[in-house]
Amino acid sequence: MQSNRPISIDLTVKEFLRVARMQNHDKSGSSFSALLFDLLSFNCDYYDLLDLFTEYPLHNDCTQIFQTNAPPPQATVVATEKNIRELFYRWTPSKYHTGPIASVVRQVYRYVSLSSEGVHIFNSNNNPRNNKNEKYVLIISKTTSLFFDVKRKHTLLLIPEGGKP
Repeated sequence: MQSNRPISIDLTVKEFLRVARMQNHDKSGSSFSALLFDLLSFNCDYYDLLDLFTEYPLHNDCTQIFQTNAPPPQATVVATEKNIRELFYRWTPSKYHTGPIASVVRQVYRYVSLSSEGVHIFNSNNNPRNNKNEKYVLIISKTTSLFFDVKRKHTLLLIPEGGKP
Protein backbone atom coordinates (compact mmCIF):
# COMPACT_ATOMS: atom_id res chain seq x y z
CA MET A 1 0.00 0.00 0.00
CA GLN A 2 1.46 3.33 -1.03
CA SER A 3 1.28 6.26 1.32
CA ASN A 4 1.50 9.93 0.42
CA ARG A 5 2.78 10.87 3.87
CA PRO A 6 6.15 12.59 3.71
CA ILE A 7 9.13 10.78 5.23
CA SER A 8 10.81 12.67 8.06
CA ILE A 9 14.37 13.89 7.51
CA ASP A 10 15.16 13.08 11.15
CA LEU A 11 15.42 9.36 10.36
CA THR A 12 18.67 7.42 10.14
CA VAL A 13 19.52 6.07 6.70
CA LYS A 14 18.56 2.60 7.94
CA GLU A 15 15.17 3.77 9.17
CA PHE A 16 14.65 5.84 6.03
CA LEU A 17 15.15 2.79 3.79
CA ARG A 18 12.80 0.71 5.92
CA VAL A 19 10.04 3.35 5.80
CA ALA A 20 10.50 3.98 2.08
CA ARG A 21 10.26 0.22 1.39
CA MET A 22 7.18 -0.09 3.60
CA GLN A 23 5.50 2.74 1.76
CA ASN A 24 6.37 0.97 -1.49
CA HIS A 25 8.19 3.93 -3.01
CA ASP A 26 10.17 3.43 -6.18
CA LYS A 27 9.22 -0.02 -7.45
CA SER A 28 11.85 0.23 -10.18
CA GLY A 29 14.65 0.75 -7.67
CA SER A 30 16.14 3.75 -9.48
CA SER A 31 15.83 6.06 -6.45
CA PHE A 32 17.44 3.46 -4.19
CA SER A 33 20.23 3.01 -6.73
CA ALA A 34 20.78 6.76 -6.87
CA LEU A 35 20.79 6.93 -3.07
CA LEU A 36 23.32 4.09 -2.85
CA PHE A 37 25.54 5.77 -5.43
CA ASP A 38 25.34 9.09 -3.58
CA LEU A 39 26.10 7.52 -0.21
CA LEU A 40 29.16 5.82 -1.68
CA SER A 41 30.16 9.15 -3.28
CA PHE A 42 30.00 10.77 0.15
CA ASN A 43 32.46 8.11 1.34
CA CYS A 44 30.01 6.18 3.52
CA ASP A 45 31.40 2.82 4.57
CA TYR A 46 30.93 0.28 1.77
CA TYR A 47 30.40 -2.66 4.12
CA ASP A 48 27.85 -0.79 6.24
CA LEU A 49 25.90 0.04 3.08
CA LEU A 50 26.19 -3.55 1.84
CA ASP A 51 24.83 -4.77 5.18
CA LEU A 52 21.99 -2.26 5.08
CA PHE A 53 20.94 -2.59 1.43
CA THR A 54 21.01 -6.42 1.47
CA GLU A 55 18.28 -6.39 4.11
CA TYR A 56 15.93 -5.87 1.15
CA PRO A 57 15.77 -7.36 -2.34
CA LEU A 58 18.36 -5.59 -4.47
CA HIS A 59 17.49 -4.21 -7.87
CA ASN A 60 19.94 -4.87 -10.70
CA ASP A 61 21.19 -1.28 -10.58
CA CYS A 62 22.16 -1.61 -6.91
CA THR A 63 23.88 -4.93 -7.59
CA GLN A 64 25.89 -3.30 -10.37
CA ILE A 65 26.83 -0.35 -8.13
CA PHE A 66 28.04 -2.71 -5.39
CA GLN A 67 30.02 -4.76 -7.91
CA THR A 68 31.61 -1.72 -9.53
CA ASN A 69 32.47 0.12 -6.31
CA ALA A 70 33.68 -2.87 -4.28
CA PRO A 71 36.90 -2.42 -2.33
CA PRO A 72 39.83 -4.21 -3.95
CA PRO A 73 39.93 -7.88 -2.97
CA GLN A 74 42.47 -8.67 -0.24
CA ALA A 75 43.07 -12.08 -1.79
CA THR A 76 42.09 -14.40 -4.61
CA VAL A 77 40.73 -17.76 -3.49
CA VAL A 78 40.21 -20.86 -5.61
CA ALA A 79 36.65 -21.95 -4.88
CA THR A 80 37.11 -25.45 -3.50
CA GLU A 81 34.74 -26.63 -0.78
CA LYS A 82 37.62 -26.61 1.73
CA ASN A 83 38.60 -23.03 0.84
CA ILE A 84 35.00 -21.84 0.87
CA ARG A 85 34.45 -23.31 4.35
CA GLU A 86 37.43 -21.29 5.60
CA LEU A 87 35.80 -18.06 4.38
CA PHE A 88 33.03 -18.40 6.96
CA TYR A 89 34.79 -17.20 10.08
CA ARG A 90 31.89 -17.98 12.39
CA TRP A 91 28.85 -20.14 11.77
CA THR A 92 26.39 -20.94 14.53
CA PRO A 93 24.04 -23.92 14.86
CA SER A 94 21.24 -21.39 15.43
CA LYS A 95 17.85 -21.94 13.86
CA TYR A 96 18.27 -18.43 12.44
CA HIS A 97 21.12 -19.31 10.08
CA THR A 98 20.82 -19.70 6.32
CA GLY A 99 21.38 -23.44 6.66
CA PRO A 100 23.88 -25.98 7.93
CA ILE A 101 27.41 -24.90 7.06
CA ALA A 102 28.03 -27.94 4.82
CA SER A 103 24.95 -27.05 2.79
CA VAL A 104 25.93 -23.39 2.56
CA VAL A 105 29.46 -24.32 1.41
CA ARG A 106 28.05 -26.57 -1.34
CA GLN A 107 25.67 -23.78 -2.36
CA VAL A 108 28.51 -21.23 -2.67
CA TYR A 109 30.59 -23.78 -4.58
CA ARG A 110 27.74 -24.32 -7.07
CA TYR A 111 27.07 -20.59 -7.45
CA VAL A 112 30.72 -19.87 -8.25
CA SER A 113 31.18 -22.95 -10.46
CA LEU A 114 28.07 -22.14 -12.50
CA SER A 115 28.62 -18.34 -12.41
CA SER A 116 25.09 -17.88 -11.03
CA GLU A 117 24.76 -14.13 -11.45
CA GLY A 118 23.21 -12.19 -8.63
CA VAL A 119 23.51 -11.40 -4.96
CA HIS A 120 23.55 -14.32 -2.55
CA ILE A 121 23.30 -13.64 1.18
CA PHE A 122 24.30 -15.99 3.98
CA ASN A 123 23.52 -15.32 7.64
CA SER A 124 25.12 -17.23 10.51
CA ASN A 125 22.59 -16.11 13.14
CA ASN A 126 19.97 -13.67 11.92
CA ASN A 127 18.07 -13.77 15.22
CA PRO A 128 15.94 -10.63 15.45
CA ARG A 129 16.43 -10.54 19.24
CA ASN A 130 20.20 -10.17 19.23
CA ASN A 131 22.90 -8.44 17.27
CA LYS A 132 25.24 -11.38 16.75
CA ASN A 133 24.62 -12.14 13.10
CA GLU A 134 27.57 -12.55 10.81
CA LYS A 135 26.50 -11.72 7.27
CA TYR A 136 28.40 -12.95 4.24
CA VAL A 137 27.51 -11.72 0.76
CA LEU A 138 28.45 -13.26 -2.58
CA ILE A 139 28.02 -11.04 -5.64
CA ILE A 140 28.48 -12.77 -8.96
CA SER A 141 28.56 -11.08 -12.35
CA LYS A 142 29.39 -12.56 -15.76
CA THR A 143 33.08 -12.01 -15.12
CA THR A 144 33.64 -11.79 -11.35
CA SER A 145 32.67 -13.51 -8.11
CA LEU A 146 33.24 -11.38 -5.01
CA PHE A 147 32.79 -12.70 -1.48
CA PHE A 148 32.28 -10.22 1.36
CA ASP A 149 32.67 -10.84 5.07
CA VAL A 150 30.60 -7.84 6.13
CA LYS A 151 31.52 -7.83 9.82
CA ARG A 152 35.27 -8.10 9.24
CA LYS A 153 35.14 -5.84 6.20
CA HIS A 154 36.96 -8.27 3.92
CA THR A 155 36.55 -8.66 0.18
CA LEU A 156 37.79 -11.76 -1.60
CA LEU A 157 37.83 -12.68 -5.26
CA LEU A 158 36.63 -16.24 -5.87
CA ILE A 159 37.65 -18.15 -8.95
CA PRO A 160 36.22 -21.54 -9.93
CA GLU A 161 38.44 -24.59 -9.66
CA GLY A 162 40.55 -24.70 -12.81
CA GLY A 163 39.06 -21.37 -13.89
CA LYS A 164 40.32 -17.89 -14.47
CA PRO A 165 39.54 -14.84 -12.33
